[in-house]
Formats: sequence, structure tokens, C-alpha cells
Amino acid sequence: MFTKTSAIAQNSYFKSVASSGPKSYAKKIVDVDNKAINYLFSYDRPVFLTAKSGITMLAVAQEPDGRFEKFMLHGSIKINPHVYFNIISVSDESQVIFKQSVASKISKHPLTASLEWQSIEQQVQIDEIFTLYYQVKKAPYHFPTESHNYCELTIVEQGSLETTVDGISYHLERNDAILYQRNQSHSQSVVVDKTTTYITILFNMTLLDTQFFDRVFHLTQGQIAQLETFVRISEEENKPYKNDLLLGHLKLFILSLIFESSSQTEQSSPISSMKEKYDQDIFQKLTAYIKEKPDIRVADLSETFGISRSNIQTLFQRFMGMAPHTYIGQQRLKQAKILMRDSSYSLAEIAVLSGYSSLPAFSRAFKTTFGYSPSQYSKKLYKQI
Repeated sequence: MFTKTSAIAQNSYFKSVASSGPKSYAKKIVDVDNKAINYLFSYDRPVFLTAKSGITMLAVAQEPDGRFEKFMLHGSIKINPHVYFNIISVSDESQVIFKQSVASKISKHPLTASLEWQSIEQQVQIDEIFTLYYQVKKAPYHFPTESHNYCELTIVEQGSLETTVDGISYHLERNDAILYQRNQSHSQSVVVDKTTTYITILFNMTLLDTQFFDRVFHLTQGQIAQLETFVRISEEENKPYKNDLLLGHLKLFILSLIFESSSQTEQSSPISSMKEKYDQDIFQKLTAYIKEKPDIRVADLSETFGISRSNIQTLFQRFMGMAPHTYIGQQRLKQAKILMRDSSYSLAEIAVLSGYSSLPAFSRAFKTTFGYSPSQYSKKLYKQI
């Protein structure tokens, strides 16, 4: 983060001033388009710089080979004598009003290494999300090896999944994720005699960093919350800037796969890290229990786990940003959507299996949340974004 020169009254390098300098000083307008500097200037008398147009960065130092400090030129400044400085255009081009005493002497000092402007540009670009859908599979299930010209993200919600990527096998459990590169051969299988539900997201992404691929990530509670938000947005009708929100959330989620796993290796104080792990473990048990028993109530959670309702409330606000009863309602509807993909269940049966007291209660909650009825949704093969 940079500081504007106008935000600093005075420091050892310059002073903010109200005007562009004395009228007796020689004036010139400097066109700036360079993105790097290889030398510094120093004057034996004060000089004045005024930002005229564009965005300009000022680099200053007390010694020619000393440490630079960088500021964004804003307004007018008076640079002290014998301070080493130069300017770089941050925008495509900029203009600076430069004033110096006609009697001043200038010295020019080459740098041992050039100083370049590092623009803030995207390294990870997600241009388009093609589809997001749930998959519900039972053993024996095998999807044969395929490759395609887009990326694929798979997150296991329940059960376990086997996947082979370029001939190497990986095992995914609940809350595990794997990211497939473009044109990467992969297959998926369910071999354990248990229902496996997982999310698949297909999208167009430019990312060459190998640390994102060929590995299994175990999601933190924060990442699970991110994913819940992403899925919830994808199901909302007529949401302003929905596509932008989805692209942004997906990008943040993918970046978090690296940064969250890296931060887990950093050691804070033993006490705080133990407390954090304990809270995460408890919360993971709470959410797993809710997914297994969607008809659960907060009071039941308190009794089952021996945790006060206020502590449960605190944990859900901390890790999910919502009240526990809100999360339970979301999980009921999610479970209902998963069950709708199995045509062997009627809507009345799905209502009961999802924790609702009746089909009308289920239909009201479903339509209030998604804007369409369960019968309308059950006709869809998958939910497209």
C-alpha cells in the first residue's frame, strides 16, 4: 500500500506545499511514460514537483545506494536538498510540473539495479463458469478416463471418492477437494458401499502454478463457508451482479486452497492454535451431525454434544457467519435437492427425509428460498449457473 505525498505534512525527504514553487524558479512540464528508473537525481537546492495529470510514483532515498521509499505524487511537494529521487509513471503516461532554482546544481547517480513499477495484475483469471452440479453416486460407480479443455473442481460433501489423475491415484473423503487442470486425464470412482455426494464445477481458468494441482486439499471451516456461499448465490434468482459474484467467490476459494494450507503450517502460540483446532473439530462434528440428521434442532445439538446453545451460536457465527437454525434450514434444502436426483423418492418422502413435518411446509420453505417449487426443480437434470 502506498501513501500519497499530500497525506504527509513533512518528512526527511520532502514537505507538502500549497503552490508549485516560487515564480523565480525555472519551470518545465515533464512527460513521464517510463516504467523503470536506472538512476537518481540530487539537487543542492530545493526542487518542487506538482502532479499535473495521470498517476506518478516518487522514489526517494537518503543515499544513492540506500533503501528506497515510495510515494504517490499528489498535489505539490518541496524536495529537500541532497535527497536522491526519481519518478515513474504508474498510469500509461503522466505529467509533472518541475521547478528548480536557476542556480541549483544537479548530480546524477546510476543504480546498481533498476527500480521497476510492479503493476497489480491478475495472475489467476477465471473467465467463465460453465456449470455447477451435485452428483450422488453409489458403489459400484466408475466414470471412465476423460480430458477436456477446461478446469474442473470436485469437492466431496459426503462419503468417499477415488480419482486417478494422469495415472496417479488419489483418495478423497468428506470435505476434500481436488482441482483438475485443462486437458488432464482423470477418472472418478465410488468403491465403498456408501452413498457419495460431491460437487463438480466446470470453468475456464488461466493458472499455471503447479501447486494448485495433483494434490488433495482438506477444506477448513472457512473454505466450507465460502463454498456454501458460492452454491447459495448460484441458486438465487435475479440476484444483481450474480455472475460477477460467482466468478469472484470461485477465484477466492481457489486461491484459499493454497493460502489456507500454507497458513496451517505457520505456528502461532501453542495455546491459541490448540484452541483453534479444538473449535474447528467441534464445529466439524456439529455440521456433520446436522447433515446426517436434517430434522435436528439447536436444542438437540446442545444436549447431544454437551455444549451450551450460546456457544453453538458463537461457533456458527464465527465459522459460517449465520445462526445455527439458518444453517440447519439450508442443509435441509440441500439434502432435499440431492434426494430429488434419485427418482425413487416422492416429494412427500423427500420432505420427511429432509426433516420437514409435511410436504406443504417443505414446499413453502423451498419456494421461499429458491423462487420455484420443488416439483419445478425436480424436473431439472442439474442446476446450471
